[in-house]
Amino acid sequence: MCKSMHSNFPINLIKGEIKLWKAYWLFGIVGNIIFSLLILFVTSSTYINIFFTVISIIYYIITLIGIWNSASNYNGFKLWPILAKIIVIFSILGTLSQFNE
Repeated sequence: MCKSMHSNFPINLIKGEIKLWKAYWLFGIVGNIIFSLLILFVTSSTYINIFFTVISIIYYIITLIGIWNSASNYNGFKLWPILAKIIVIFSILGTLSQFNE
């Protein structure tokens, strides 16, 4: 990966220029697990929790957009982009349903 790819990482993810498997597995699954664990274990300050929560939400939105766009740009087996988009839709619906509790 070249230097410009690293420096423009969020833009490249949003544009779907990152491979679908990386967008989904590395950034969608592993990245969100890491943020969840950080929020869970960083309880020393309310402000730190708020900070990590806000960053996590921003990361979550960028990742979902990135997975969707990477799926749109995917040229391999046709089932993978369909499943990725279905998972993005269910993730959004699951998140929105938490506001009804």
